[in-house]
Amino acid sequence: GRTFCITSHDLDLVLQHFPRVVGLRDGRIAFDCPSREVSAAMVGQLYASPRAFARVPASLAPAGQPPLLPPEVLSIGASSAPLDALVPRALAAFRAAEPAVRVKVQGATTQELVQAVRAGRLALALVGLRADDPELECEPVADDAILLVASTRLRGLPGHPLALTQVGHLPRVERPPGSATRELVEEWFERAGAPLAREAIVAELTTTHALRAAVAEGLGCGFFSRATVAEELAAGHLVELKVEHLAISRQLFAVRRKGEPSPAVGAFLETVRSLGRAQARAASDGR
Repeated sequence: GRTFCITSHDLDLVLQHFPRVVGLRDGRIAFDCPSREVSAAMVGQLYASPRAFARVPASLAPAGQPPLLPPEVLSIGASSAPLDALVPRALAAFRAAEPAVRVKVQGATTQELVQAVRAGRLALALVGLRADDPELECEPVADDAILLVASTRLRGLPGHPLALTQVGHLPRVERPPGSATRELVEEWFERAGAPLAREAIVAELTTTHALRAAVAEGLGCGFFSRATVAEELAAGHLVELKVEHLAISRQLFAVRRKGEPSPAVGAFLETVRSLGRAQARAASDGR
């Protein structure tokens, strides 16, 4: 006849033994429902990093640039997720609309790219974390999700679906520190009370191509943006590891300096926005 209340980040314990769960975030009730109704999406939003999303949804109006621009070299940067998910298609569409503008793309970590934009070395950067800087404009341009994937060659994996607490001890291939994907994943698991063990990292690789190859060879599992591994998953070269209550969503952002309008930057950014809107419509139609 007594009510027993527990405060815990141990989701496996809570959802298995308690009939009612109240999720708290920033001092507010995020959800209050029977434990059987708690979904991975609810848990994902509960533990999501605030840096993964825009504070206020932006109104993405067309830039309204003229159809053809004069010859120019446009230097932009992209971290691994937008480099794979957005840049190739954006370059093709932009080239068709603005054949006189030559685009140079630099790949680097989110941290390095934001610093380059702030210093004026890059006109635009596409990154995986929101940049909190009064000198920079940061606009969400696409939605993204992060998956845990592995090769069928990787042996010794526990049964599916995995518990959150099991993930941290799996052999893992990682990006170097400064990567937005790595920061978001580590922060998500820290918030969920199931931190990823540093000693489980078997290799750190700079490029997404090298990461995919290492995971495909069975070196360890890895966290990737959905678009980055879509082809490998469809072909069966990689498999998604299902994890209970795991849902890591985020946005991809365009970062540029305030007060420095450039027709070429505006036109390229509108191309990226259009791709993001098309991606969102396709995802909505798929649901």
